[in-house]
Amino acid sequence: MKEYENVIKTNNCQCWKDGIVFVSSEMNMVIRYNTESSEISFIPPPGENMFGKGLYGIVDVYDSQLYLFPFAANNIWKYDNNKWECVRTDLDIKGAKFLGSFRRDHSIYLFGYSEARIYKFDYRSNTMTKLKFNGDQLDTEAKRTMGCFGVDHETVDGIVYYPLMCDNKVISLNPDNDEIRVLDVPSRSSGYTGIVYDKRTGFWLAPRMGRYYVNYTLDGDVTEYELPGDYCRNEFYFGEAHRKGEEVVFYSFCARNFAFNISNNELNRTFLPSILYKKTMSDGRDVYTEPNGEVLLFDMMGNERPIHLNMGRKEKACYLSDYLGKEFILTENKDITLDEYIDMLKYG
Repeated sequence: MKEYENVIKTNNCQCWKDGIVFVSSEMNMVIRYNTESSEISFIPPPGENMFGKGLYGIVDVYDSQLYLFPFAANNIWKYDNNKWECVRTDLDIKGAKFLGSFRRDHSIYLFGYSEARIYKFDYRSNTMTKLKFNGDQLDTEAKRTMGCFGVDHETVDGIVYYPLMCDNKVISLNPDNDEIRVLDVPSRSSGYTGIVYDKRTGFWLAPRMGRYYVNYTLDGDVTEYELPGDYCRNEFYFGEAHRKGEEVVFYSFCARNFAFNISNNELNRTFLPSILYKKTMSDGRDVYTEPNGEVLLFDMMGNERPIHLNMGRKEKACYLSDYLGKEFILTENKDITLDEYIDMLKYG
């Protein structure tokens, strides 16, 4: 066991080359996990705040190049030929926070968290287009407290459906012409996070806040179902939804997950551990990450494999010493503890 070994908490990942790239949620750190050897290594970080929390909301790969899209970071970053390049686009997106995305050929669609804006980024030309969607009509306070777009979406017959977290609406986006429609989905709950589709019954929507989840059909029919008593009225519980056979699962990032049978909602259950995020990577494998940083990888056959992202005390000190920069002013107990600073002097 490494001295003072700690789990590295992450908030996104993507398969790349011989492994998986994770981004830390706690600092400016990009971790490379080798799926053959189970070894981890660290890619020198992009030029962002070393102690920034949740810097990168989306990790993607195009033409073997690694891309990071900002959540708390200031820029888009591309890693190619063993170095980072700040990607400058024709649109100023500084301050944009992205969690949701989907790929279409050589473009990635980016969905705003703090503002209901939708962008389309072309990897070939580094051009950014803002799609025609009037998010300004949404309640400002609701956007601030609940967020706009989360991470989950569903694709039906080539049309992409994204729930809004700050309003009882779902948008549909046609990637063939970038046409957007806004679908009203009334409910006694407030906003939606997870979304999953079943051909027989339609969409199932997890609430952003509230005690009712919703079945919505493309004909406009809405049916509400009440959550079990495990869930209080005014709390944020759910992030993503997933279908497993006849069961729909709403993953909770802070409490018990909720699962129910599509044909009979009375057949339901709650279970642990909670899931901070689930990522279906571009090769079809699933990564499940718990709030404590524990990670499970599932292959296409459903085989489970734990991924250990650990960092010893000495490793962390060397990492900070290598990449912090001499001009950085440290604040004790905010950026770094006194023990960690002494470790930097000792090991760096």
